[in-house]
Amino acid sequence: QTPIPTNDEMVQMNQERLDEDMKDPWMRYACDMRYKEACAKLPEDHFFNVASSDGYKLAEYAYYYRWTQLYASEISALNYPVDFGDQEKLSPFADRFLQLAIDSGRVRRTVEQDESGKGCTFRDTMCKSFISLYTCTPSLPLPKYWLELKVEDGKPTRIMNLLDKEENEEIFFTPQRKSTVSSLGANSPESVTFDLRRIGISGGD
Repeated sequence: QTPIPTNDEMVQMNQERLDEDMKDPWMRYACDMRYKEACAKLPEDHFFNVASSDGYKLAEYAYYYRWTQLYASEISALNYPVDFGDQEKLSPFADRFLQLAIDSGRVRRTVEQDESGKGCTFRDTMCKSFISLYTCTPSLPLPKYWLELKVEDGKPTRIMNLLDKEENEEIFFTPQRKSTVSSLGANSPESVTFDLRRIGISGGD
């Protein structure tokens, strides 16, 4: 069993973690008000404000990578029955989690409209990473646009209540489902295996 740290040890561990977190621009943005105020003064075309820019994607990746590292450390310390690897090397399971986290955040900032130009939201976007971490089973697309989904009065808002029996069977029980896979999930940026210590992302002074 791991002994409970003393008060001084916990303060020291928290300080060390904070020091590491402050090197990440997004984490520092969340906890350093002066840094946040400085970011608010950046020009609109600065990479920090342009979700499609390479600099933004690198900062985004660094942020989610850091969180996944922390999860790996805590999961190991708590003997949780999932292999996330460790802070030095993530496991394939953790890699899938990392890509899922990146894409889940990205679709909320960048919505790709289809040819119809209807009310597409982030909930209507399908990425290759949207799979079960345990079974790799892909998620089901919604039967209609999120904003078009309605249930009859008095019925709970459940997916099986959104369509009639025939439509349910077609969508849920046939192997060929209509699904658009967004390019957002195709391991953007192109290579996500680079060493974060080389890319020069830090919170600054």
